[in-house]
Amino acid sequence: MTTVQSVRSRQSGFSLVEIMVGITISLILLAGVLQIFNSSRQSYRVQEASSRIQENGRFAMAFLARDLRMAGYAGCMQDAPVDSTLNNSSSTLWDFDVGIEGFDDVGASLPSRLNVVDTDIEEGTDVVIIRRMAGSPVRITKNNNSAQLFAEVTGVEDDACPDDTDRVSGLCQNDIVMVSDCSKSRVFQITNLQTTGGGSEVNVVHSASGDPGNAESSWGGSSDPEEEQFGQGAELHRMETIIYFIGDGIDGPGLFRKVADGDAEELVPGIRDMQLRYGVDTNGDRSINAFRDAGSVSDWENVMSARAEFLTYSQRDFLADDPVSLNYDGGTFSAPDQRLYRVFETTATLRNRAP
Repeated sequence: MTTVQSVRSRQSGFSLVEIMVGITISLILLAGVLQIFNSSRQSYRVQEASSRIQENGRFAMAFLARDLRMAGYAGCMQDAPVDSTLNNSSSTLWDFDVGIEGFDDVGASLPSRLNVVDTDIEEGTDVVIIRRMAGSPVRITKNNNSAQLFAEVTGVEDDACPDDTDRVSGLCQNDIVMVSDCSKSRVFQITNLQTTGGGSEVNVVHSASGDPGNAESSWGGSSDPEEEQFGQGAELHRMETIIYFIGDGIDGPGLFRKVADGDAEELVPGIRDMQLRYGVDTNGDRSINAFRDAGSVSDWENVMSARAEFLTYSQRDFLADDPVSLNYDGGTFSAPDQRLYRVFETTATLRNRAP
């Protein structure tokens, strides 16, 4: 009996105190593991948000700077006035005499020039309009009468235009184009494209129909004076009006881009604000004498460069320990939340105006 009792005594379990100590140690270890996990998760979220902010800022700068550099580009007619046959040729979308145009800190009531924007613009942000040639030039083959302008066919893309018609030589029906031979130019709207000559030429029709349509549909041709004709050696370029602004995107404010009368599209998300200042030549020597906001620019032909600042933000909140403060637009921006914010800045020289 003594032997049996001794064996039972050696097989007895943990005491209550030992169990409680073990549980306490386990809880401490588990709390440490959870702390490490939460810290790693937060670090990952912050790093991911920082990378996204960096990406958005770089994209915004790249897109805007590319178009700013080409503002006012009109080929070899750079310093000559634009002869436009369009209806409403001085309206926002078709005013190709003005290569760049800005608006400072727009409010709830937009300037009439911005009524063409079909998306809400964030109050207190800047808007810039850029007008320029786009795409590759198309060589003119003949202008044998006042209603016919022929260009060479460089390629045909079936059903590639917005109205499902064929794109010929990179051109679509309803495109706004400029024909130029370096001594004169004319802006008009293509109302139809008709391939001829076994597909080697395209007749660029410019009737009065369309939107905005042509106020003058008959011009040029062999019966007109030589200074009105556009023959071999002339080129045809597509013209674009591009509007950049901050609008209400899918996940909050973002950078929007509207091309001509097309729909505005969110180009880069996560952009809270955009502010621009313009390098202005004040004495006619084609050098920058001062940087001014849009409201202080009296003549847009004197703008030589543009400096843009973007205020970017993270899509997620509660990433910063405290609301951040940043130097922005000559002042201090104090965040209303705990998102991450960063400022990006770029300066673009208008290549077609710089000496």
